[in-house]
Amino acid sequence: VRITPEGAVKILDFGLAKPLRPKTSSEPGTATAASDSFLMTEEGLVLGTPTYMSPEQARGKPVDRRTDIWAFGCVLFECLTGERAFAGDSITDVLAAIVGSEPDWSRLPALPGRVEELLRRCLTKDPRHRLRDVGEARITLQGPDGEIATTDRAGGRGSRSSLSLAVAATLVVGTGLGLFLASLLREPATEVGETGSLAADVAGLHFALPAMTDEGGFPVPWRHVALSPDGRQFAAAKVDGLVVRRLDSFDPIHVRLDTTDQVEHVAWSPDGASLAVSAGETLYRVSAPGGTPVRLFDDEGFQAHNGSAWLDDGRIVFTHDNEERDALLAISSSGGRPSELVTFEGEEEDRSHLHDVAPLPGGRVLAVLHADGETGRDLVAIDGAGMHTLLELPDEQIHGPQYVAPGFVLFSRGDSVSGETWAQPISLDTLEPTGELFLVQSDMRRPSVSGNGTLAYVEQNGDPVSTLVWWARDGGVQPFGREHEAIAFPVDYDSSAGLVLFMTSWGPGASELWRHEIERGVSTRIRPEGLSPTWGSILSDGRIVVTSKEEDGNGDERMASYLLPASGRGAPERWLDGHVFDVSRDLRYALYSVREEDETHVYVADLESDASPLPFRTGKNFDTASISPDGRWAVYDAGETGNTQVYLTRFPSGEGDWQVSVDDGVFGRFAPDGGHIYFREARGGKLSRVTFQAEPEVRLGAPELVGEPQQQVMMLTGLQDADEERFLGTQLSGSLTGELIVVLGWASELAER
Repeated sequence: VRITPEGAVKILDFGLAKPLRPKTSSEPGTATAASDSFLMTEEGLVLGTPTYMSPEQARGKPVDRRTDIWAFGCVLFECLTGERAFAGDSITDVLAAIVGSEPDWSRLPALPGRVEELLRRCLTKDPRHRLRDVGEARITLQGPDGEIATTDRAGGRGSRSSLSLAVAATLVVGTGLGLFLASLLREPATEVGETGSLAADVAGLHFALPAMTDEGGFPVPWRHVALSPDGRQFAAAKVDGLVVRRLDSFDPIHVRLDTTDQVEHVAWSPDGASLAVSAGETLYRVSAPGGTPVRLFDDEGFQAHNGSAWLDDGRIVFTHDNEERDALLAISSSGGRPSELVTFEGEEEDRSHLHDVAPLPGGRVLAVLHADGETGRDLVAIDGAGMHTLLELPDEQIHGPQYVAPGFVLFSRGDSVSGETWAQPISLDTLEPTGELFLVQSDMRRPSVSGNGTLAYVEQNGDPVSTLVWWARDGGVQPFGREHEAIAFPVDYDSSAGLVLFMTSWGPGASELWRHEIERGVSTRIRPEGLSPTWGSILSDGRIVVTSKEEDGNGDERMASYLLPASGRGAPERWLDGHVFDVSRDLRYALYSVREEDETHVYVADLESDASPLPFRTGKNFDTASISPDGRWAVYDAGETGNTQVYLTRFPSGEGDWQVSVDDGVFGRFAPDGGHIYFREARGGKLSRVTFQAEPEVRLGAPELVGEPQQQVMMLTGLQDADEERFLGTQLSGSLTGELIVVLGWASELAER
């Protein structure tokens, strides 16, 4: 670390050091730790200086980011004292000091107690007790009252200016922490650049949080992310609930809902104590962090994807649509009967409607208006006097508006994946624009800004890469096939033919159906002419069934299934109207589903007769189904009463129901001999099985854990090899969901702009 004559702090070398073998020299001990470059000419060694090595690194043990935290502490100690934290006359002496000695804490000048505490946390020898991330240093300095201590201890010898200089020299080692310390110590703010990217130039803490994982280690895709009003915690929607996490904690709290529907939106209460959560047809209230969800509103007209807003007068507003009218409703956060704030009537395809609602101070509402079936969008404010237009954008898509003090409305323009963030200055008194619309950042979509000016948004920094694997019960993983720039997951497996059918999703190569020949190691994309495959299965005679989306005569979307030769090539033959789950091995029966309005109807087709299909099940949620090897039984998963469960029933009659899973389950599959039923936990991904006995009566054993996937193995579907010792899954590498970017002090920079 060097300071130029102009006062700029620069880093010339990151100082990586890893002794691969002892130094050899004709004059032992002539190279001392006082030299910054005594390892630089030794063949076979990583360039750098061992004076900043962590104890675990010196011992040759595995290292992670906590090694960088140690190095940061060493540099900060040196800046404050003018001496190395660990010194010696030779490499051996330095490494011995790092492993077995403490820094000379008496050399520290008088400092705020929290700075010394930070140093001790960075330089603790046990990495389990060290800071886990440099962003955590902010909390150490800030303390429980949220204020930064900058005064010296009584009788102290140091000064605030000397501390500022030391911290300034440390900026280049811990970039995020350094930026934050500089702003806390009142260093001059950085000039806002002319690129329109305020987040990149802000003089505050700017750091990234990687994608979180759920209880089973599976990545939680960043979807809707909302900061609390005080900026100290955030909530993120996930498939079966939400996660709540404090910025000073690495342990997110997972909140499960009594539904299988996707969580679409989360909104904080003004005091940050609770959340409004929108999923499916239900609006929930959840106490933060992680109380029992309470249903506030439940109706098929509820539009979860339109979001909800928790106003400062205690009401929660949301949209509700049906055949007769579109309405903006308000309900008390404690429950009760909702009231209508705005109503649009008329023909469904022509009337106006609201979406992406957000709170405005004073119990008012901010929303996007889709007017009278037009393609354009209006940004509107709603109060007791009616609706006020803030901005008109013909032929534009607008998403995620929110108010940011002292007088801006932020919103995203663009499609559902990419987009730009713009700002419109407004007056809260008149609810009218007060200035020109301007671009905030071109690569930031749907940001969340807290009441104290903290910004958070999701930045996609890569694409997922996945490989099909055999996952063994002993934990071994054997990849096979090519890598895919998407999440590839097996949907069917024919052990006799050595064929795997798999789909791809979540990535640039998503929504594709592939056929893989295990023995030859060849993957072939299935591209039936005129079809868009969404699922597939292999018949016992080798032919492939492809499910594809298509439009009916009314322009509505429906599913249809087609037959293809075993190669996956050739003209598709239309087979059934619906999504085929499975076909019995004797090719007599097909189990398939048809979506009609808001319900899924599951049928059994007799392929050897012209008889009408037999009703099998009807409900809202049926995800997968599978027929037993002998064709007498079937398993299916459904979530009619809350958690998705796997059920057993007789086939083809559908008589009787026996619950197979206990807590939750999906992807039920029979073992090749029919003696076990496998399923995967809907939450967490663990693979389990139960014993199954049909005679003289149905008997199911207790769920037995087959194994817990490791090494980023996910999407286990219960497809097993004949010996039931290995299972098909997916191994993930690369980025799945990007990072959550957090910037402190961002709103003040917006105001200056």
